[in-house]
Amino acid sequence: MSGLDVDMGTEVGRGEEERVEWCCWARPTDGMWKINVDAGVKEGMGVGLGTVCRDGDGRVAWAVSVQSSGICCVKSAEAEAILLGLKEAKRVGMQSIIIESDCLNVVADLKGRKKGRGDIFLIYDEIFSLVPFFVSVIFNYTRRVCNKLAHLVAHATPWSIGRRFWMDSLPQPFVNAADQDLINIC
Repeated sequence: MSGLDVDMGTEVGRGEEERVEWCCWARPTDGMWKINVDAGVKEGMGVGLGTVCRDGDGRVAWAVSVQSSGICCVKSAEAEAILLGLKEAKRVGMQSIIIESDCLNVVADLKGRKKGRGDIFLIYDEIFSLVPFFVSVIFNYTRRVCNKLAHLVAHATPWSIGRRFWMDSLPQPFVNAADQDLINIC
């Protein structure tokens, strides 16, 4: 699912049946790279950011995990994950990218170029400052169940403060998740 069209599903517990939802990793448009991002706050440990870049066939080009002991709100962490994905894409020379996050509020703020005061807006300003370095940048929302690999990268184990970058070989749990996504590629 791309854009801001969101299917919230069926509420369970009010006499309604649970609806099973299907989701797959969706291919980027030809000539574009897709960068899925996620963030997680681990109680008592810190914040993890994860980015995974894939080509149109779903092959992982690179993945980055940054884990820190700092305390951060989830929304700011999600914005930081987007910033991390943009910085890495710029560093490796990518031109046309789709940044996909499961944080609807942040994606909506970025699409609307929301302005304001506070720490999150400093992160947004930094994100917007990187956009001109690309031919095309698209911010998309995806459901959490479609963003599993980025989630795994954000929560990479063992928890290790610092930055980890994978290009040629991913840890086996990441390979398994990436392969699972490709079974139902759209």
